[in-house]
Amino acid sequence: MKNTSHLFQKILYTLLGHVSYLFKDYKRGIKYFQKCLELRKKKHIDSLYDYDIGFGFYHLKNFKSAVIHFEKYINRKPDDLRALFYLGVSYSQLALTSVTDAEEKFRLLTTAEIYIERTKSYFAPNNWGFYVTLGIIKKLLGKRDEARACYLKALAIEPKAQMAKDRLAELEADAR
Repeated sequence: MKNTSHLFQKILYTLLGHVSYLFKDYKRGIKYFQKCLELRKKKHIDSLYDYDIGFGFYHLKNFKSAVIHFEKYINRKPDDLRALFYLGVSYSQLALTSVTDAEEKFRLLTTAEIYIERTKSYFAPNNWGFYVTLGIIKKLLGKRDEARACYLKALAIEPKAQMAKDRLAELEADAR
């Protein structure tokens, strides 16, 4: 590939990265997108591959790395609602899986709530899962009434949503 143009290499690595993701081979996909990033840096061009790399780390459950790459991407594309949502969920998962300090956990969950709330107009109209996700975060933050409202909204969208039913029942059982 040494004699191939940077543009051809970038297109090839991007394609290989997306194909890897289609086959759920996120480690390989990340490597291809990182190669794209390296090519872009050599030409001193701003890169947007951080979203793709963050997406791979998200699916590998490496939320710390996902947060780093989604934040880099958001700095360049602050209105990308998909990236904001994944960044918010990554923050919440980081808080739940990697943090023991209560203050740090609260900070991460609050950050997650802010990012996910910003994506409401994009995801919320017909997406019951969005409201369950937001409800979980609100419950963890101690906002029980808001969590309940989220679960009820999810059930209004999809009355058979078992996850929303389970979360609502859990919330009500905790209140007793």
